[in-house]
Amino acid sequence: MARPRSKAETESDAEAQLDAREDEAEQVREAAEEAEAAEEKRAKEMEKAASLKSYPDDAGGPPAQKDKGGETAYSHERLIGEAEDFLGQPSHVVAGALHGVEDAYLTVQEAESLVDDFLNREV
Repeated sequence: MARPRSKAETESDAEAQLDAREDEAEQVREAAEEAEAAEEKRAKEMEKAASLKSYPDDAGGPPAQKDKGGETAYSHERLIGEAEDFLGQPSHVVAGALHGVEDAYLTVQEAESLVDDFLNREV
């Protein structure tokens, strides 16, 4: 048969349990702070990514795309900003191909033709 616990032992056990719960609470607080910091970081990264994909029409300027003879035509800024998606080329290649082109809006087909010409020019 187990001997009865003394008041000191009972208080000691209670303090140990309280300490353990306080440690757990601190770990939960730290995890919550880390999660909040990670969420803030992700939000800033999303905001930065969104700003990289902003075009003149987003800022009240000319539209980033418009209809051109039944096809969608895109501004130079949009074609360069989404060069990989539209044309499968780095943005600097598309920027070089569009340099000096006076038509402010081009269809993807027109832009592809200009990029091909640019890449195949004799140097």
